[in-house]
Amino acid sequence: PRRRFSGSGMAMAWELCLEAAACDSGAPRWMSWASFLLSAICCAANEEPALAFVHNMTVMITLRAALIFSVFFHEYAHVFAAVLISGKLCVVDGNNLLCNVPLSAWLTALVPYSGWPKLATNPHVRVPTSMAISPKGSSFAQAAIEYNGLFGSVALGFAVTYCHFVYFQPLYDTEHILACTIAAWLVAAGAFAT
Repeated sequence: PRRRFSGSGMAMAWELCLEAAACDSGAPRWMSWASFLLSAICCAANEEPALAFVHNMTVMITLRAALIFSVFFHEYAHVFAAVLISGKLCVVDGNNLLCNVPLSAWLTALVPYSGWPKLATNPHVRVPTSMAISPKGSSFAQAAIEYNGLFGSVALGFAVTYCHFVYFQPLYDTEHILACTIAAWLVAAGAFAT
């Protein structure tokens, strides 16, 4: 029989959604605390609370890592479009490589049940001026570069969702892939909103 460390699957889904929402730097602080409280209640109700807590922490770290990966995927989709349109390779410097967010902020973002770092609120990749497109086609090219981030995020969301329901469903532990699915769609929703 399958053993669930985190209590009911619905409680884990709520906990993941609360923690994902708390990863917005403008989110109220109570969201992280509510996620932690729900985790503590689910773990206490389990027959192995210590293992349940360790399992929940790994799921939350997976969620945070998947959010960071989804942000990078979105930003580099813009770069991919710029390279395709201009036909020039982009030289990525150190700041651009990390989406113009310090490494310390990305590492802080991995910590579960903590607020999202202020330094990681506006990740972006600058397309070098050497990749400038002729003024005649600039409006179409600029729109294509901007919308490719959205298309990349939605494609990642569909790919992770497909993997969740087709490949990983029979596995013992599906909470980690659920965390990846929520993260991918959260970034896609943010891309759609902007």
